[in-house]
Amino acid sequence: MWRDEAGQARGVARLIPTERPYMVKEIWPHMVDSLPSSPSVWEATRIGVDRDLDPRTRNRVCGELVAGCLEYGLRNGISRYIFLMPLAIIRTLLVRAGCPVALLGEPVMIDNHLAAVAEVRISKIALAEVRRRKMIAGPVLNTETVPLEKAA
Repeated sequence: MWRDEAGQARGVARLIPTERPYMVKEIWPHMVDSLPSSPSVWEATRIGVDRDLDPRTRNRVCGELVAGCLEYGLRNGISRYIFLMPLAIIRTLLVRAGCPVALLGEPVMIDNHLAAVAEVRISKIALAEVRRRKMIAGPVLNTETVPLEKAA
């Protein structure tokens, strides 16, 4: 979760271990050949940023959410995130940020958007690239308020 100076949530991302029920497996299993169930593979869903933020702040929040997810993954032994998103959001949110994205199936139309199931492999190199492209100086997770293993 990304909070503004007043403590209000302005950006969110939900991370779920694939050992639990998760959206791709429950709703769109036909979109991929193989569905993971592993403590090292998590689903990233419900990524959202407040549309009332100015474009510069929205860009910053998006970058920090992506970096935070990578930091969380590195600190908790997660090797990759899978997700279903419109291709346009995959490109603008993840690819432009520097994440190594691989499609796991053919894109399909969902609610007038071309969407696909994809994955991001978590690595120190990916995190460094996101920080470089988004001009993030260091860690974004606030580990003082929420222990990492409890944050999911």
